Amino acid sequence: MRSFLSVLLSLLLLLPLLSSCGSTSPEPSGNISSSDIESTPGIEPATGPVSEPETDPFENGDPLPADLSVPECLKTKDGSVLGTIVLPKAAEDDAILSFAAQDLQYHLKLVLGADFPIVSRPGEGYGSIILATPDTLPAISEMFADDIAWLADLGSKETGKWGSDGFAIRQSGDDIYVIGNTSKGAMNGVYDLIEENLGVLWFRADESIGLIYDAMEEASLTKVDYREKSPFEYRGFHFGAEWNNTLMISRNKANTTGYSEKLGTKDLGAHHSIFNLLTSSPLYDPEEPEYWETDENGSCLWKDGSNAVNPWSKKVADAIAASIIAQMRDYGVRYVFIGEEDAYHGRVVPNDTEPFEYAPGQFVYPEDRNFYSTVFISMINDIARQVKEEFPDRQIGTFAYRAGMATPACEVEENVTICFAPYGEDYTVSLFDTTLKDRLKSKVTGEDPLSYGADLTGWIGKVEHLSTWQYYLCDAHGADFCWPVWYKMQLDFQEYMKLGVEGVTSDGLPDLDQVYGWTTQHGAYGTGSNYWDMSAMLCWIFQKLLWNPYEDIPSLISYFCDKVYGEASPYMQEYYRITEDGFRTGAAEYKKQTGLSIHVDEYYKVFVKNPGIGHPVLDTLEEAYNVAAEGWA
Repeated sequence: MRSFLSVLLSLLLLLPLLSSCGSTSPEPSGNISSSDIESTPGIEPATGPVSEPETDPFENGDPLPADLSVPECLKTKDGSVLGTIVLPKAAEDDAILSFAAQDLQYHLKLVLGADFPIVSRPGEGYGSIILATPDTLPAISEMFADDIAWLADLGSKETGKWGSDGFAIRQSGDDIYVIGNTSKGAMNGVYDLIEENLGVLWFRADESIGLIYDAMEEASLTKVDYREKSPFEYRGFHFGAEWNNTLMISRNKANTTGYSEKLGTKDLGAHHSIFNLLTSSPLYDPEEPEYWETDENGSCLWKDGSNAVNPWSKKVADAIAASIIAQMRDYGVRYVFIGEEDAYHGRVVPNDTEPFEYAPGQFVYPEDRNFYSTVFISMINDIARQVKEEFPDRQIGTFAYRAGMATPACEVEENVTICFAPYGEDYTVSLFDTTLKDRLKSKVTGEDPLSYGADLTGWIGKVEHLSTWQYYLCDAHGADFCWPVWYKMQLDFQEYMKLGVEGVTSDGLPDLDQVYGWTTQHGAYGTGSNYWDMSAMLCWIFQKLLWNPYEDIPSLISYFCDKVYGEASPYMQEYYRITEDGFRTGAAEYKKQTGLSIHVDEYYKVFVKNPGIGHPVLDTLEEAYNVAAEGWA
């Protein structure tokens, strides 16, 4: 099955925007070649010996049905038939493993047209695909001891961290074991098995266009005996928990977008919540002016006139701490996020004009870049200490965001996690690339993107748990133009991996036919699905790099185009090359910051018209469309 719809949609979206384009641009330079790509230690062969159990690991399983029918179209690399999917008896109540077994069954039916029974024990005369964790099949802890120990090693901030949902795929006799220390890990192994051995690709929420596979009469599971884990515990998107989007993301081994019991995905809870935490507190006094910002004369602006709470106020810290403690006491909550509101803070007169003593005899001053972040984190520290006194094993979190990006002068309490959100970053270079200052001629407003890399590194030195909230996948022009920032993402992720960043997620638009105000503010048109029409490959590469930041991107692009566009693949690869070339050429001449909110008209001028890629893009898409149309005929 091939989908050529994306080619047509890309062409239709671009036609009205590329009407006055010049000559072709120079050959691209600076690509990361495959020879520059290292292999990550998170992916390796699994060569440890398999210890055969002395007793039947499945002795508690239900008897096999008397009328069990076993298909013979799926085989091991040795030619043995794989006839059933085994979900151990102890996993019947495990929502994640149960869904993984069902989704494996579903994809085998799609590709091979055969019904593979899900049973609780293997049978005689054929092999099985066995899904298990140590909790659901204790025997695997002995059978695959080396793999289980490797998956359990989550590293440290100093040595590099690893996600807890890694997997191993091992052949033992005629059986294939898909195992993880966690159920989500085993589920990731199922999807990797499907993708690597059956050639399935998931790139859109709508399966009619976004689930790609080739029907086969027979298939073999030849890629086995390997193990993998991501360097990031948290990875994915921030756009809610709509089922089809969450399923697509989970199949690509990401794990954040919204909570799903079946898919094992998480909602990190990094929301703008500080006003609500204050006003819902049992200590909240609606007549208290000290909670809020002031005008330049020191008069209270109250809640409706304030962009933020008053971080100098002890009353604010006490009220928010009481709010969090109540949640933890009454509902068993183990983690509460204290998110600043989505606006730059205003004035708090006279506090914001005076030195701030963050520790005995140690001060920051209003002119210091980290003045506000030090004040804000000092308030967070106060809250954290009060929470820790009541619940020593629980955590709170907060943003490093906008005016609070700079590494604070104060230390950070150990029960505080940080979500680093570089809203104002430039997308033409890595977050850690300091050469940007040589190109920018206009003054950067707001927080300083030239300091983001140093800021993040500084935060990492102060906290054990830090994740990032990025904006790679919510560019305002994304429904109109390709946004070729895959090499930037890769360089960012590689550095994050080295620093021990715990998670990477991106704001984004779900693949839905809905209009989002964020894009229309900046001249864009269309829906979330239109964004994915143009940007599906970018979103797919994003997920691939979250699992392995050292993937060979040219190979990923070739693979994607081959799978999605079929015979039109060469033309689509050329299309992506041209757009990347235009982006690089435009960036070299552009003296302003290239942010995610650059207006559509400005983007067209700088990265399409000026580099002269408009007609080459249209010509290439027309060739792709013609080939695609032949495929439909």
